[in-house]
Amino acid sequence: MVVVRAAVRGMAGLVLGAVMAVVELVWVVVAVPLLVLPPARPWSFRGARWLAEADRVRVNRWLGGAVAPGLAGGRVLAYVAMRAMAGGLGGGVLVLVGIWVAVSWQALSGGMSERAGWSWYDPITWTVFVLLVLFLAVQALMGLAALERRLAAWGLAPSDKEVLRGRVEQLSRTRAEVLEAVDDERRRIERDLHDGVQQRLVALGMLLGRADRLDDPGAAAALFRQAREESRRALEELREVAWRICPAPPRRRLPPSWSARR
Repeated sequence: MVVVRAAVRGMAGLVLGAVMAVVELVWVVVAVPLLVLPPARPWSFRGARWLAEADRVRVNRWLGGAVAPGLAGGRVLAYVAMRAMAGGLGGGVLVLVGIWVAVSWQALSGGMSERAGWSWYDPITWTVFVLLVLFLAVQALMGLAALERRLAAWGLAPSDKEVLRGRVEQLSRTRAEVLEAVDDERRRIERDLHDGVQQRLVALGMLLGRADRLDDPGAAAALFRQAREESRRALEELREVAWRICPAPPRRRLPPSWSARR
């Protein structure tokens, strides 16, 4: 059942390719001479790309192709012209197969036996001959399908240089994104240090300065206690910033300050 379904899909793809070959042939006859006119070149290339993209979808869906999107610019025009010839060849083979099937059916059904006076072995000979020709026709259709896939892979898939260029562009974009992420992280760390640790260190310095200027030992001791608390908080915030820069191993996912609170 799977083989029959694949054969039907392939036959439908070849028939559709023969129909598209007529359109492509008309485009080649009309549009290619217009390439000498600069204003008409964009229209010609646009039509070629549209036909090539439609053919890529046909090959992938009906003929079992695997052509990735990414039309090769210089090869599209040559592909459409060659596809018109290949599609015409496929259409001719399909017409010949249809004619042969009709003639063979008429012969085997007895339409010719009444006039020719066949012997008893003539139907067997015709059957063997029909099966042989049918086998050759199937091989020809399979060859046409393979030709369609190879032609699409050559004309529609990106070349090695284009693939390499795409990878280089992707690496460039990835590098730019990484650099941007690093800059964002650096600005975030700078903001955390400025708004958190730096403010507490400034407050710590002010408390120590006030305590140094006081003559009252009790008031100075209170300021020293506040300074010690500010230093502890500054150390916790500094540890949290360091943890965000370089997190702990999997067994220690919490920041050091959280672990201390627990």
